[in-house]
Order: sequence, then C-alpha cells, then structure tokens
Amino acid sequence: MKNRRPIPPPARPGFTLIELLVVIAIIGVLIALLLPAVQAAREAARRAQCTNNLKQLGLALANYESAGGSFPFGALTFVANSGLALSRGVDPCSYNYRQSALAFVLPFMEQSATYDALNFEASSDSVRNRTSYTTLVSSYVCPSDSVAESTPPDFTSGYTQGSYAVNVGTTEQYFYGYTGSRNAGICNQLEADGAFMFNRAFRLSEHRDGLSNTAFVGEASRDDDEAIGQFNFWNNVSVWDDGLAIRPTGHRYSVARINARHRRDGPDLAFLTSYGPIDWWANPEVLSYGQFAFRSNHPGGANFAFGDGSVRFLKESIDMGTITGDPATSRQGIYHALSTRKGGEVVSADQP
Repeated sequence: MKNRRPIPPPARPGFTLIELLVVIAIIGVLIALLLPAVQAAREAARRAQCTNNLKQLGLALANYESAGGSFPFGALTFVANSGLALSRGVDPCSYNYRQSALAFVLPFMEQSATYDALNFEASSDSVRNRTSYTTLVSSYVCPSDSVAESTPPDFTSGYTQGSYAVNVGTTEQYFYGYTGSRNAGICNQLEADGAFMFNRAFRLSEHRDGLSNTAFVGEASRDDDEAIGQFNFWNNVSVWDDGLAIRPTGHRYSVARINARHRRDGPDLAFLTSYGPIDWWANPEVLSYGQFAFRSNHPGGANFAFGDGSVRFLKESIDMGTITGDPATSRQGIYHALSTRKGGEVVSADQP
C-alpha cells in the first residue's frame, strides 16, 4: 500500500499588504476628487439661500415704499444715551448709536414682534432695546457667514450679528440736517449719493439712475480676517458706520474692493448697518481711518440686492475705475456707477 502524502489545506483568500495599500490609495484619490465637488455643492446651496435672503429684503423694501411713499432711513441716529434723534436739532458730534433701514422693514420680513419690541426713542444700548437687539433674524444672516450665524446673543458685549448692509453710496456723509460749525467737514452735512442716507428717506422718483442700476443692499460678512490690500478699518461699526466723513485737501484716496477684509468685528446686528459699496478712504495714511467695504465669504465676489428686486453676484474683478491722487480726475468704474442713485452713469446690459 502506497503512502499518500497529506493534501495541504487550500490557501485562504486575502489581501496582501501591497494590495491593501493600493485600495487605500484609490479611496484617497476618490475622496480628493469628490470632496471639492461636495464642498462646491454646499457653497452653491449657501449662496442660493443668501440670494433668497436678499430677495426677501428687496421685496420688503419695495413693500415699505409702497405703504409709506418712500424708502426707509438709511440710519436713524441718536445722541448717546439721550434718546434724542438728530432731527430734533441736537449736536450730532456727540452721537453714538443708530437703527438702520433693516430695522424699519422688519414688519415686512414677518418680524413684527421684533419690530414692536424696538424702541426708536431710546439708544441702542438701552435696556429698552435688549429684546430686539438680542434677537437673531435668520433672514439677515448669510449661511456662509459662519461667525454671524454662530455668535450667541449677548447684550453685555454687543448684539446679535447680521450679514447685510444698505448702500449709502460713494460719499462719506455723516449727519443729515446739521449745519453747525463744530468740527466743520466732519459733523456738517455731506449728502449721500447712494440708495440710502442717514436721517433721510428717499422717494422712488429720487432714484434717477433707475432701480435696476442702483445697489440697495449688499453683503457685509463678519469675520476676523485682516484687510486684504487695505489699511485698517474702524472696528466698531455700530458707532463709526462708514469712517470719518471728510475729504481733506492733499490726501490720497483709494477704493476698498469687494471682499476687502476689515481688521476686526463685522456689522453688529443688521439693524445697525449702512455701508457704501464704493469706499473712498478719507486719509489712507492714518491706519484707523476709512470705511468698511461690502464683503462676503463666497468665493470671487458678493451678492447685492438692487432696487428693482433683482439680486446679482458682483465679482471681485468688476471694474473699479482708475483712482488717482485727486478724486476729481479719477475715472469711476462700474462699481461706482451701481452705487449711486442719481449719478447719471450709463451701465450697459452686459455689465457687471
């Protein structure tokens, strides 16, 4: 009888180390390819929601005008802690806090309760305004503006945050209706050429460039980035809304582009915000002077609501004009034209 050799058991199937590494590498490549697409899809959804927010704001402004015959004040200013509006003849140089157009349109944003809790006769730091100023209005927050969205209401350190601001144009106007001599050039009236203005409401007929050619509301996102290519901005926008309202002789001017970053805080509660999309700096050699620029966390530009209710995404590459040392000889670009209500600039259909 022949001896039979034992039959070895069949080898168990499995991965070798090399095969495992290949599989891991393939998975890594797939993730690297898919992740940007997923992030882009999420950003597209956030941008769409932001567009919808601005459409609601544009509709609210139109309804406000239809109901009252004019658009709201760009901002209503008060003397600090006095409860007196500047229209009552008090000295604006001691002014401190304000409510903006976004506060006036709250009833048209289905926020009547928040509006009813606002006391326009009291300053914004008054306890009488605590309820409204610590209420987050979701329609005033862009989903891409994560800092504003995640900031909890805290009346002791500030206010709830917002992502949008109304356009006061290219001129750094400060106080409407004051003609005193104190700090001439700063406290005296410098009329705004944008869609809105402090302590004054414009009628529909005063927007001579056409509502479709005038930016009404834009993004003013909150974050802690440094200014990109700019000097530092005022960081307390609830007080210093758009920098010092002076154009001193001998100083250069520059333009803050879309998405130019401020140094610190963004708009404290959308009720307080009014910016100019074209931001002429009063004195760029002094680092703390200047205006806030419209800005967003969307790649490449920011959303703007126009007077006709449309929402457009203005790219960072928009024509800013050619800025020289003298504003009188500077060439104004498309961005400048869209920021004024009666500048007479012609904007073609394919711009911006």
